[in-house]
Amino acid sequence: MEPEYKDLVLGRLYDTLSAVVQGTLAVAAAQGVFLGLGFWTLGVPFAIFLGCAAAFFSLLPLGSTAVWGGVAVYLLFSGLFWRAMLLAIWGTVVLGALDNVIRPLIIGERAEIPTILLFFGILGGLQAYGLLGVFLAPVVLAMVVAFFRIYQERYSTAE
Repeated sequence: MEPEYKDLVLGRLYDTLSAVVQGTLAVAAAQGVFLGLGFWTLGVPFAIFLGCAAAFFSLLPLGSTAVWGGVAVYLLFSGLFWRAMLLAIWGTVVLGALDNVIRPLIIGERAEIPTILLFFGILGGLQAYGLLGVFLAPVVLAMVVAFFRIYQERYSTAE
């Protein structure tokens, strides 16, 4: 491979990997903040601690769901049915939206991959490879896009 193309591919790899890490950390922080606010609003004890725990565990697949799900079960067994339902709705709708919007926007912008392609790529990677797929899918997509651009630049017959 010619040096200019090798530099392009390696640069794309670096940008994509750093974007995936930044996107994952941004989603974790946002989920921690929004869950902490939800816990605090519902009067859950240790809301700040639980928000921080959710941020930490959201780095794992279904980690933040385990935190707010556990709290929802606690509220349910405490006789606070409506609070448990509100927390379940909050966790499902708001946190799901955060994960499905923030991650593709951050990664797609830096990796120069269309957001919808990245969204479905992350879902496919998650299904195929689990947590590792969240990191692998954007990298593979970025490499395919980079090779496609190299091919297009080198063999384009536009006149």
